[in-house]
Amino acid sequence: MSDRTKPIVINQKRFVRLFKDTLVEESTMRFSFILGAGASRSSGIQTQSDLILRFFNEITEDLEADQLQRWLTTTGINKANLCSHYQQIIKKRFEFEPEICDKVLYQQAAHATPGLGYLILAQILDRTSHNLAITCNNDYLIEDALFSVANKAPMFWRTSLDSNEFIQQKIRPLVHRLYSPSSESKVCVPNDNLATDNNAQEAKDINFLKTISGHFRSIFIGHSGNQSKMTHYLSELSSIERRPLFWCSRNVDDIPDSILEHLMPQDYIVEIEGFDQLMLQIIESFSPTNNLPKNMEKHENISLKYFRKHSLIDIAKEKAAHYKKLLNEFEVELDNHEKAVSTPHKTNETIKSEEEKPAQDQIDDMQQINDFMSAITESTTDEEGEEAYKHALKKNPLNTTNNVKYAIFLEKYQSAYSKSAEYYKTAIRCDPDNEKIKALYAYLLNQYIQDYDEAEKLYNDAYELAPENIEINILYGIFLHNVRKKYMAAEKNFKIAHRAAANDIDYTDFVKDIRMDYQTTEAFYIKTLEESFTELPLTA
Repeated sequence: MSDRTKPIVINQKRFVRLFKDTLVEESTMRFSFILGAGASRSSGIQTQSDLILRFFNEITEDLEADQLQRWLTTTGINKANLCSHYQQIIKKRFEFEPEICDKVLYQQAAHATPGLGYLILAQILDRTSHNLAITCNNDYLIEDALFSVANKAPMFWRTSLDSNEFIQQKIRPLVHRLYSPSSESKVCVPNDNLATDNNAQEAKDINFLKTISGHFRSIFIGHSGNQSKMTHYLSELSSIERRPLFWCSRNVDDIPDSILEHLMPQDYIVEIEGFDQLMLQIIESFSPTNNLPKNMEKHENISLKYFRKHSLIDIAKEKAAHYKKLLNEFEVELDNHEKAVSTPHKTNETIKSEEEKPAQDQIDDMQQINDFMSAITESTTDEEGEEAYKHALKKNPLNTTNNVKYAIFLEKYQSAYSKSAEYYKTAIRCDPDNEKIKALYAYLLNQYIQDYDEAEKLYNDAYELAPENIEINILYGIFLHNVRKKYMAAEKNFKIAHRAAANDIDYTDFVKDIRMDYQTTEAFYIKTLEESFTELPLTA
């Protein structure tokens, strides 16, 4: 029996050795990854500390000296520990228009690209038994990384799923997003119902964490330890019998007492160099042929561009060669089939037999080709992608699909919103009755250009063209609710979407799921509309 009285501190190399030991076939040990904001920092997303310092500096710049001092005195804010005053700083920074904070936080998450750590984590989730990731962040980096590296979508936990059954799934990577409001700006708008919903969802998250703690050794990465919610989670986990957890920190001396007091003697504190560096050392430990450059051994100045070029593009090229071969074989088979049908000497039974044989192959091959097109789109650099769009548009400038695909590319990858709008306009001129294009353009105008009148007109046009479309009703409803404050009108669209979805859950639960995080819901349905175009080939 162990006589340890407090967690052991180990270094990154020692932890990686332990992780590598679990990769033998006989091992039943499984790790889960619980990610905080620090894990997303190298992907371009500011941490809570970064945001607080930024907002506090903006307040300092805006207020007169006497006003600033009066506010500091009234709130009791300690400049040496700004993170503990997050809510007061958010309220002051966005006191005139609290909802703007939503957009500030959402935009940095929506345009972030998975960093090296996330790309490697996706491979671990896909290729090993350590296939569960839990995120405290309002971003989409895990999902985007899985699409890029593994061409897979994760399975998300929902409260309707039995958590024990969920964690036994090994077909897909497993992901759960710990609940938080779509942004902390909601603390600016007192709402008793929101507080009740928060508490209920937090209780469900705690039960989920308790369940996985009996099956997984949880690795906490990217947590500053200043968040009261994480402290609360750990306090709940310290009261049950569970497996050891690993708390990762770049400086163990900076771990606050509120975290240390909830770590158990069986746990470990891992001093790491950083999220990206840890993931890189892990992948190197069991993938010696990953084609990463030797000069990255010191993990300094890690180049995401190099990694994407020499890893993701190689993956896409391999898929291209494979599917090109399949396509050639399919074309030969199809030619043979056509010749067989046109040959008068064959009996009807022979022809029928030959017709049935390639049918399923055709379906399978076309699905593989579609999968590849999705992968190659994710793996292509911005420069290569733009050249492809320009070439297609030069050959066929009035093709609807070409214009929409380029508009989406400009919006998502270059943040060239005005330029994107021009291509949406061209696409609408080419196909004025296409409700999906109008909805996509309306989203651009609402989210990035703030032309709300034109956005509402386009959403309404899209709705009139397709009054039963689920995506359009959800997006139009969210716009009416958040921007126009037309709550009854929004309710109408939500009800139509619910009816069209033929959903067996009741309407109250359906709308509650939408309202729990408007922005995540909006992003999901926008992505659905975008994919109806991005999955189509360019036409030259």
